[in-house]
Formats: sequence, C-alpha cells, structure tokens
Amino acid sequence: MASLADAGETLSDFRDRTRKVLMARLMSATKLRDLAKDIVVSEAEVAEFYEENKGEFSSPEQVRVRQIMIQSRRNTDERAEERALLESVREKILVGDDFGDMARKHSDLDGAADGGIVGWQTRGELVQVLEDAAFALNAGEISKVLELQF
Repeated sequence: MASLADAGETLSDFRDRTRKVLMARLMSATKLRDLAKDIVVSEAEVAEFYEENKGEFSSPEQVRVRQIMIQSRRNTDERAEERALLESVREKILVGDDFGDMARKHSDLDGAADGGIVGWQTRGELVQVLEDAAFALNAGEISKVLELQF
C-alpha cells in the first residue's frame, strides 16, 4: 500500500489498471489464435520456402577442438622425449584419465588452464594437419599424436 501511495495511486486504480492489462493480453491471444486458424501452409509451400532460403537453415561444418600441445625444440633428442610423453598422455586418456586434467598438467597452450579447449572451429580455420585430423574424428575420439612445424 505504501508503494501505491508513493506512486500516487490507490488500490482501486491499481486493480483497474491490472484488469485492463489482463483484458488486453487475453484479447491479443484470442485474436492470434483465430488468425492462426485461418492460415494454411501447404507442404509444397514449405518445401519451396526452404529451397529458396537454404542458407538460413544451415551452418558450416564445425568441430569442437581440445588439444594438448608441447612446444618442441629442434633438438631431435628432446623431440623424441616430448613425443614419447605425448604418446604416454594419449594412452592414459584412452584408458580413462581426464583429458582436461592432462591438458592442464602437460600442455604448453594458452588454453591449457581451461582443459585444452580451443573451441568450435570451422573448416579453414586450422592448420591443415590439425583440420584433417579434427574433421576425421567422431565425437569423443582422440587423434594420434601429430607433429606441426610450429
């Protein structure tokens, strides 16, 4: 009541205003329902609309990428050790270790703290070797260890 008085309105004014708002909503819903009854769209019209607007109903192929990357030095002994580490990490993930935990522990990427999440990628956004591997996998699969020139 104090809020109504502060707004310069009585309880009777509030009830009247609320009643008008509810009546307007009811009338609007009724008119919309009546209008919908009169609209008939054939399957042919739906198919034609779809064909004319296909671009609005599709999106480019995407994959959600997570990765663990160790930046390797040019020294071949170090590279061999780092590759062995990645192979070991991959095997642990395949038998049930958490990918995110392994990324946080071993990855040199900026996204390591987020569990190795790179995010959603469309074709053309990744280096070709990564793109080929990522788009060849099924959801939840892990690629073999890849070597990149970086």
